Amino acid sequence: MNQSVVAIIPSAGMGKRFGGSIKKTYIHLGSVPVIIHTLLKFEASPKISEIVPVVAQEDRQYLSNLLSHFNLTKVTKVVNGGRERQDSVSNGLNQIEKADLVLIHDGVRPFVSCKLIDSLIEAVQGADGVIPVIAIRDTVKERSDSGFVIKTIDRERLAAVQTPQVFLWPMLKRAYEAAYAEGYYGTDDASLVERIGGQVKVVEGEYFNMKITTQEDMVLGEFILERVSKRCESAQDTIHTD
Repeated sequence: MNQSVVAIIPSAGMGKRFGGSIKKTYIHLGSVPVIIHTLLKFEASPKISEIVPVVAQEDRQYLSNLLSHFNLTKVTKVVNGGRERQDSVSNGLNQIEKADLVLIHDGVRPFVSCKLIDSLIEAVQGADGVIPVIAIRDTVKERSDSGFVIKTIDRERLAAVQTPQVFLWPMLKRAYEAAYAEGYYGTDDASLVERIGGQVKVVEGEYFNMKITTQEDMVLGEFILERVSKRCESAQDTIHTD
């Protein structure tokens, strides 16, 4: 049975840590804006029914021009962002008329693979949501406000969380309603589902599924684009650079 899967792509952040006059969402990676690399991955996935980017109001026309140029046909609407990321996702959720699953992915994670997208959607069965995680490779320390180590934390059961995060639409809707009713802001969408008792499953993420946050990330991103990121060929083949 075919499922309706709506992908919400929050991309309204100011990117203060990135620096420069161009928002990191629209800076070119290779010859294509970061946001377009991201959107093309979901355009290429046959499991995605609809894509809803959420951007700053002043960027809507610019993004609309890019969508037309790169022939992104699954984007049904462009939504205004909110004050915080959670507000932006909420704005996107409010535009969904009907869905079985909702997928939420950071607009500045352009190297997500179609394989990971598919595996997350398939893994939701038997749970309320599913998120990708990667093992923490470095030693983890808890530090004090004064700059001293309090203790070393056992990292064996710890994991770093990525996006996309996929949820049953009714559960995610209920989680957002509960969060706003109680004035709660979480660090990711899964935390909202967890706090109302939802069962969130984890699957293995991808180390190349990095979030572009700083100028240094762009250097690594160029390397990944040139040497590694050919894992969603149908998406890459749709890129036009003229």
